Amino acid sequence: MEDYYQVLGIPRTATPDQIKQAYRKLVRASHPDVNPSPEAAEWTRQLNEAYGVLSDPDAKSSYDADLELEESKQQDVPREDANSHREQSVQGPGFWERLRKLKLHPVFYHAPGVVFAVILLSVGWRVMKVGSSTEPSRSGTSYQQVGIGIPNEPVSRTFSQPEEPLPAQGALQISDWAASHKGQTAPLRISTRESGGHHVMKVVDWNTGQFQGAYFIHRGTALTIELPLGSYRLKFASGEKWYGLKNLFGPETTYSCIPDPMDFYISGNYASGHGIELTPQAGDKLETRRMKAAEW
Repeated sequence: MEDYYQVLGIPRTATPDQIKQAYRKLVRASHPDVNPSPEAAEWTRQLNEAYGVLSDPDAKSSYDADLELEESKQQDVPREDANSHREQSVQGPGFWERLRKLKLHPVFYHAPGVVFAVILLSVGWRVMKVGSSTEPSRSGTSYQQVGIGIPNEPVSRTFSQPEEPLPAQGALQISDWAASHKGQTAPLRISTRESGGHHVMKVVDWNTGQFQGAYFIHRGTALTIELPLGSYRLKFASGEKWYGLKNLFGPETTYSCIPDPMDFYISGNYASGHGIELTPQAGDKLETRRMKAAEW
């Protein structure tokens, strides 16, 4: 059973903020799009998997119980010794030794931005608002639907770029500002359907247009992230075959954005966030806005 605490290099007493900060730091350093190591993709997958469990209070509680049971079966020692061993194991060298061997290009530290260029199509999303506590709960969600149309004719264009393996679920790129943010956050949950292709979500500041992060979401899955408080524009690109961050899903890429700001704020003792279900829909009524390549 994978020790997610050891993957993130944190003790089991780590707070939600410490878990988030450790994840953001490591995922920027290990992502295959900025790191040439052949093991980078697998490390990124481990980080996203670990953070997905440890950032969710319910999933973390269940995982902690399973992990403790697994370790008790493997170690025939008194309970106090087992606990001591587990506290020491999170400091083990495995993941950290591999991370220190990563060879990062200097540009990574100074220019994390990347240019996205894609062809115009459209796909639609159903948007649902969700409220959560300061340590966000994934229950008690209220929903609001938003529809979008689908074009009938595909785009035809000469394209010769080689197909690449699909990225790991989670962060493709995070800005320096977002990665180093230590203030309050609110949750954003993205869920997808099997019929809707794979997706890339780009998050930019609504007021300044500053890039905050880009995330890959596989078809038929859900991704939960934490965003610093503020107003954001959410942009989405979808498709079947992956050609890298620059070309996204190639000529068959479809993309659009939610035209209204997505606000993340504190209300009393609660952090107010959003939930979004990406759902292809046919019809003429568009409540999301189609985008041109230059707008992405």
